[in-house]
Amino acid sequence: MSLFLFALSARTIPTQIAYMVWLAVGVGGVTTIQMLFERQPVTPFQIVCLLFIFIGVAGLKSQA
Repeated sequence: MSLFLFALSARTIPTQIAYMVWLAVGVGGVTTIQMLFERQPVTPFQIVCLLFIFIGVAGLKSQA
């Protein structure tokens, strides 16, 4: 399903931006689920890294 939605979005926005968003949502989603449901310890460094991923994707999208 996610690959289908990726291919669909790649038709309307540049492929590199679509891939970065797809990757960030996947990494952020899996990490957040692990932190919330599997009681993984959360460090400030991990939170900062996740924020950098999302800020980077938002920056790339705003320049596209």
